[in-house]
Amino acid sequence: MKKFNIRKVLDGFTAAAAPPAAAAPAGTPREADAVPESLTSELFQLCKVGRTAGGGARAPAVTRQNGTSCGALVSALADDTVHLWNLRQKIPAILHSLKFNRERITYCHLPFQSKWLYVGSERGNIHIVNVESFSLSGYVIMWNKAIELQKVSPSLPALHLLIGFECGVVVLWDLKSKKADYRYSYDEAIHSIAWHHEGKQFICSHSDGTLTTWNIRTPAKPVHTVTPHGKQPKDGKKPEPCRPILKVEYKTTRAG
Repeated sequence: MKKFNIRKVLDGFTAAAAPPAAAAPAGTPREADAVPESLTSELFQLCKVGRTAGGGARAPAVTRQNGTSCGALVSALADDTVHLWNLRQKIPAILHSLKFNRERITYCHLPFQSKWLYVGSERGNIHIVNVESFSLSGYVIMWNKAIELQKVSPSLPALHLLIGFECGVVVLWDLKSKKADYRYSYDEAIHSIAWHHEGKQFICSHSDGTLTTWNIRTPAKPVHTVTPHGKQPKDGKKPEPCRPILKVEYKTTRAG
């Protein structure tokens, strides 16, 4: 695999954004000299990122906010600090910061045109942040409550959230009643989940390169399982595992 040099990419961005050079009197400070160069390739790490048709980015480290608040960026750092950036000005600036001291951040998700940022932690808990005030809402989904099932029939039109755990468990969480309605279990780790637009199905991507499709009301097993890049054996056995699918999106077309 060809080695990726992040420094060259940064240099390319800098060169593309720089204005044409102009002569200046000796001793006149230049604007570029006001900010000392401290970026090195060792300070950057590539993460999995999926881009939607609306331009939204979804990643463990970065989430871009769209809609009426376009021009803002939410970033999660390795020290478990979450920043809200203003991108509308010439030099981006941090508007708000939120530091998580007791839990390590593993994932952030900001739904399209939503003011609620979902922050997943290493403990399996989910914290909900109000993007407008950039403060914790006080609504926390605890991991033990999420995996605890209630024997009730859920009302699917109500507001629900799909929570995927690395162990292969998916939970359908009712945000209004604060309880888990269904739990779905698969024997491979989950990397991403996507709703069908009707809210009756969802699809998961797994660590062995498998995609599983589930009906909301049929948690016992997936209705469809496929390994699109795996070698298909002739004897009807399970396809050979391959590299994980890091991001999946459920799209519909006129054909279905």
